[in-house]
Amino acid sequence: MRKIIALFLTAILSLGAAALVAAYEPPPDLGNIRFDVQKAAADIKLDGKISEGEGYKIDIQPGWMSYGTGNDAELLDIAKRLPFELYMSWNDTGLYIGTVVTYEKFVNEASATMGDPLWRSCYMQYGLSEADSTGNLCLEIGIGMNSSGEQYAFRWVDYASSGVDPVEGEDFKISNDGLTYTYEYFAPFDYFTFDTIKEGSTVGVCIVWGSGYGTDETYIHTQLAAGVSNGKDAGNFAQVTLVAAKPAETAPPETEAPETQAPETAAVETPSAQTQAPATYDALIITVLAAVAASGAAIIVKKK
Repeated sequence: MRKIIALFLTAILSLGAAALVAAYEPPPDLGNIRFDVQKAAADIKLDGKISEGEGYKIDIQPGWMSYGTGNDAELLDIAKRLPFELYMSWNDTGLYIGTVVTYEKFVNEASATMGDPLWRSCYMQYGLSEADSTGNLCLEIGIGMNSSGEQYAFRWVDYASSGVDPVEGEDFKISNDGLTYTYEYFAPFDYFTFDTIKEGSTVGVCIVWGSGYGTDETYIHTQLAAGVSNGKDAGNFAQVTLVAAKPAETAPPETEAPETQAPETAAVETPSAQTQAPATYDALIITVLAAVAASGAAIIVKKK
């Protein structure tokens, strides 16, 4: 009888696992997602705009992304086609993450007092850790703006015991133009790592773009790497190396064309007056002959 019960429970769990797998697709490059983030070339200002030099666009590869939803696996198509851009940078004190995303439908009825329902809505969520961490050894923060315009944050995991409660305008800022939303978030390094961070350091990063419809069954997650949406494991975060800012590209220096000299030409000797004289003299002879011919006389002229 126990064996039958065990088999029955195993079957139930297998069905549950199958349903979960149907609503989640892991990143093909899981465990090998690595990229560089440049140091900011300008002051980082959390004003709802991603300014030049504040963040650098990340060239996200398809193999880096994972997708998950609630019980409705058909919503995975929405997660996969969500249009967004990601910008990142760092400075001596922390990590900057900016993103611009356009929703097909915006739903966010959560609030600062409700907090946790944020993950079912349209929002952003960040998992940050030391390099090569595992499990819950990370900081996990979400930020959102509800349909009333209230901006708020929620903290799920605080490995470094930072006690951080992100403040709008100081730690994050959100703006929108219709269904296009810009999210900016800045995380001080000491909120998620005990390492001394400098150029060449590596940190773990996982980012979730939520575009859900507000219920457990209709949450929609588009995720860079894994380890936040699909179960907490910092071991699945992307490994990000902090590098120096690339020097601004400049045009090559202008060079002057070498001076071109006109080719030397042989001097042409100007005919002298004597050279021209025969032509003048012949003209005179012709005139005289004409006159003589007219008078019927004959004159013999000898050229000198």
